[in-house]
Amino acid sequence: MESALTELNEWMDEADVAEAIKTLEHAFVGDSLLQINEAKYHMLRDGVPVRKLNADGTPRTELAQAFDFERPKMNRFVAAEELWVYGPLHRRRCDLVGFVNGVPLVFMEFKRQDKDVERAYRDNYADYQDAIPQIFHFTIPFVSCSCVPCGSPALT
Repeated sequence: MESALTELNEWMDEADVAEAIKTLEHAFVGDSLLQINEAKYHMLRDGVPVRKLNADGTPRTELAQAFDFERPKMNRFVAAEELWVYGPLHRRRCDLVGFVNGVPLVFMEFKRQDKDVERAYRDNYADYQDAIPQIFHFTIPFVSCSCVPCGSPALT
C-alpha cells in the first residue's frame, strides 16, 4: 500500500503515507462492521484524509488516493490463496483474498460439493466475523463456492 500511495500522490512524504495508512487501518471500537466498512469505502473511493500545514501554519486536509480509477491497469492486483489472517485472539486461513494496491477487497471461501453452501456461508461468516473481523473492514463480498459435478465453481 505504501508504494501505491507514494506513486498516486506525489505530494505525500513518508510521514503523510504513514498517516494515511494509519487512518485507513483505524476503526472505532464502538462502530458496527457496516459502519466501519462504509467509512473505509468512502475513503477508498474519495480519498484518505491527511492533515497538512499551510505555509502560515494553518491546517488543511488533503485527500490521498489509494487506487488509480482513471488508469485501472496501473493498480496492483494480487490474489492470495490460503492466507493466514491474525485477529486479536485467533487466526484463520482464508481460502482466497483479493488485494488491490495492498487493500483486501475480495474474500472467497470455497466448499466441497457435498457441503451445504448456505450453512457453510452462515457458519464460516459468523466465525470469521468473530475471529478476524478486520478482514471485513474493506471487503465488500463474501462469496461461498461449491463445486458442481463438472468441476466448475458455482457462486452463491
